[in-house]
Amino acid sequence: MWSGIVTPATAELEQVVREFFHSRKIDLGGKTLEQYLEQLRIAVTLRNRERRS
Repeated sequence: MWSGIVTPATAELEQVVREFFHSRKIDLGGKTLEQYLEQLRIAVTLRNRERRS
C-alpha cells in the first residue's frame, strides 16, 4: 500500500512525505516505514546525481 512513496523522488516532496508520516505517527510495523523512507532517500539521491551528469 505504501510502496508508492518512493515515486516522488524530489527533495521537496521527500520532506513532505517525511513530515506526513512523522506528524501522524504512522507505524507500519517493524522497520517497514524506515525501509520505505530509506528507498525514497536513495531515489532522491540518485535523481539528483543523474541531473548533475
